Amino acid sequence: AAILLILRNQPANELELIDPIERCPRCFTQLPSCTSPCLHCYTHPPHYRIFGQACCLSESTLTHKLIGYLHKKIEYHLEMALASLAYVQIDRLHFPKPDYILMEPTHWLLPKRDEIALSRRLAVHLASLFRVPCIKTRLNPLSLMNPYLPLEEQPPTGKEEISLSQKEPLHGSNILLFTTHLSLGSTWHSSARALESYGLFRLWNIGLVASDRSWMA
Repeated sequence: AAILLILRNQPANELELIDPIERCPRCFTQLPSCTSPCLHCYTHPPHYRIFGQACCLSESTLTHKLIGYLHKKIEYHLEMALASLAYVQIDRLHFPKPDYILMEPTHWLLPKRDEIALSRRLAVHLASLFRVPCIKTRLNPLSLMNPYLPLEEQPPTGKEEISLSQKEPLHGSNILLFTTHLSLGSTWHSSARALESYGLFRLWNIGLVASDRSWMA
């Protein structure tokens, strides 16, 4: 009943998958035409191990309500439905099947702990759809310009530190990073640096909601 109340009187297109056509396959920004180079990749070149990133939904009133509802109450079927959107978008983008799902990093200082906890639950659901394991991550708050802001809200400085629970090397693995909100791209830059010490790999990134502050929105 609560979910039906959230969905009532909301435009249906607020939950439509973002169409990847005429978007950069590397950073997912909109291109003026199919033949135009990506200005964002030119001015903000991604890490050489990042092979593509994308998002599922645009930020809207409905996505705010859904995410806010799941902060307060765990709903397995609704969470699995949102994870399924990421699964479908990955298929549309022709991303390879991941060998691991990389969880969004968290630390105890974050004021939005509920949002990060939701992100990690959704990552587990997405991993279950692919039938692959998850890699847990931890963020060092002392490496941030503002330790009280989530990583995705901080401009990349190159000094953010992420540690992984992974023990074995990741040679040749396709790693998929999942985040709830994609904004500035700080998380995928920092994750790429953290994974370097684990050997050869390829990093892909999928976000559930493209923030209205995001370059890709």
